This record gives sequence, structure tokens and C-alpha cells, in this order.
Amino acid sequence: MALETAPDCIVQNVPAGAGTVKPFENCLDGFYTFGPGGVLNPDHPQTNPFWLGASTGTIVLTIIGFVVFIVVMISWVKFENSKLTKQAERLRATGRVPTPEQL
Repeated sequence: MALETAPDCIVQNVPAGAGTVKPFENCLDGFYTFGPGGVLNPDHPQTNPFWLGASTGTIVLTIIGFVVFIVVMISWVKFENSKLTKQAERLRATGRVPTPEQL
């Protein structure tokens, strides 16, 4: 028994000779794993189906993930900058590397 997560628009059991696009011809919108599959909304074709079909939990989790990513990225840059600054100070202390004023 397998967990079926494919949207209804995907045609299953298509022979390999039919090509790679054939199973997805009925899918008018994009789809993603464990997300809402969908059909084109004829009333508002410009709207993103992710936000229309996604649960509130999915949207909240996406926003939290984005915020965490930004915080981690800023922290990583600060951490690496501090390492480089300390290394530059150590090299300048040996006298072999000129200070910015000496350049």
C-alpha cells in the first residue's frame, strides 16, 4: 500500500513510449508534492493556485520557513564575517600583512 499524493490531473500508467509530457497534459496549473493539485480557475486565471488551494497551515508554515531562512542567512554572514575579521587581525599581528592604513 502506497501513499498516493499525485493530483487528479496526472494520468497514471502511461507507457514510456508516450513521452514524458503525456501524463501531465491534463494539468493546467503547476503542482508540488503533498500540495493541492488543481485545475485552471477560469474566473481568475492570473491568481496563483497555491494560495487558493493551500490550507492555512501550509501558508503559515511557508511564511515561517521564509523568516527562519532569512534569519539563518543573516546570522551565517555575521558569523563568517567575524571569523574573517579575527583571521585578518591575527595575520596583521605578525607584521607580514599590511593594515588598511598602510596600503
